[in-house]
Parts: sequence; structure tokens; C-alpha cells
Amino acid sequence: MRARVYVDGFNFYYGAVRGTKNRKWLDFRKFSERIIPTAASPDEVHYSTTRVTARPSDPDAPTRQDAFLRALKTLDRVFVHEGSFKATLKRRTLVDPQPTGTGRKGRPAGPYVPLATLAWPSSAWTYNTEEKQSDVNLAVKLVADCLDELIDVAVVVSDDTDLSTPVALARSRGCRVVILSPRGYALKDLAPDQKDLRRIHPGVLEACQLPDPVKVPGGGEIRKPRGW
Repeated sequence: MRARVYVDGFNFYYGAVRGTKNRKWLDFRKFSERIIPTAASPDEVHYSTTRVTARPSDPDAPTRQDAFLRALKTLDRVFVHEGSFKATLKRRTLVDPQPTGTGRKGRPAGPYVPLATLAWPSSAWTYNTEEKQSDVNLAVKLVADCLDELIDVAVVVSDDTDLSTPVALARSRGCRVVILSPRGYALKDLAPDQKDLRRIHPGVLEACQLPDPVKVPGGGEIRKPRGW
């Protein structure tokens, strides 16, 4: 059976590796060989993402991402599909009373303090970021490969339930679709049959890291970003 892996880059990053060490510099070719069903043969990896923009709180983010994407492009049969990233300022109303703690999975928690007590305004300018096309690129590639009968098995690395329609279409055409959940969610929309739902194990990520540095064909090398 021919298997291809389709990665939602932002969903994977924020769900599986953000805030970790020794997991971000991932060799997706090696990783794909570990996550496809046992009877399948690994074919291609399609990594969909967008280029981030610098912010005052993290001016080096574009440089780190660029190093990683260039490293991925050195791998055999790993393809990077780029969308666009739009960052604007938008005025938003603040929650009142304001949660001052953090609960499980980064969710807001008490104690809750009124904005007046904090001497905060009722609204503030915030960054509004929009990721354009990357999920569409993933969905189109998945469906096209299925309709062209290029695959028997697809592994979709994402928690995004917006992909439920293209995933269902691929299944309706006879392609098995396995969902690999970056956050370990029980994704019934994406995987009604739970045997097609997998979770990412930290040990697998750590075992599938790229070398540092990555050698570039024709000369040169790409260094892993500091802290990765």
C-alpha cells in the first residue's frame, strides 16, 4: 500500500512541539516512516504552512522558521507548500472579570479580577493573525492524490476539524485516512472510527530529529535554531 503524509504545519507546531526542546528540528521523512500503518510503504510528505512575520516579542521567529523550511527542502520526497500569513491590529473587548491564572492545556483560570481593580481599559489593540491557504493547500492535495489514485493510505497530521469534509471525501473514494492528532484530542469529526486516530508520542519526535547542521547539496549547511 502506498502512503503519503499531509502535515498542517501550524497545527502541528502549536499542538505538539511549541515550548519544547529537542523536538522542533524534525526530520519529517524519518517521522513519516514511524507513523504510517505497518503494511504501508512511505511515499511522499506534504508539509503545508505559511511564513510568519516578526513581532516585537519575537523578532527572530521568521529566521528560525526559514532555517527549518530550508532544512525540510533538503529531504528526499518532502514537499513544502506555502500559503500566506496576514497580521493586522484589531481592537477587542477584554474579558471582565479577567482570569489571572492558567489551567490545563493553557486555558484561562481564576482567580478572576475585575478590570477596574487592575486599572485596565475595557478594550485594547491586539494582534490579529490570519493564516491563509495552508489548510486549503493540504485539503486540495489530499483529495487530488486520492482522486488520481496515487495513494492507498493518507496520514493527516492535524486537529483541525475544518478538514473533516475533504477527509470524508477521500474515504468515500476508498482511501484509508489516518488522523494523527498533535494535541491528542478525540476527533470524532475527523476519525469517526477511532482505530484511524493516533496520537504523537514525544519519544518518537525526539528520535526523529534532523542532524545539526543539515548539509546542503552543493555545499553549505543549515544550523538548528538556538533553543530548538
